[in-house]
Amino acid sequence: MDHMRLLHQRDPQGFDRAALSELFGVSYNAVSRILKSKFTPKPQELERQERNKAKAAAAGGGGGGGGLNRRP
Repeated sequence: MDHMRLLHQRDPQGFDRAALSELFGVSYNAVSRILKSKFTPKPQELERQERNKAKAAAAGGGGGGGGLNRRP
């Protein structure tokens, strides 16, 4: 979510909702909700997510992709 917000913040015209929807493989409405959301996870939650990503990457699950290019 942070990556999506950052892209949109740096270049709103280049990374509009439609472009972000295509890039991240989520619906236009999901992008709209994410960009409007003010949610930020607690530090403990971020640490847990990072551990899970590392564990998935070590197991060959990729991890850390942030939802990019996960379409078959």
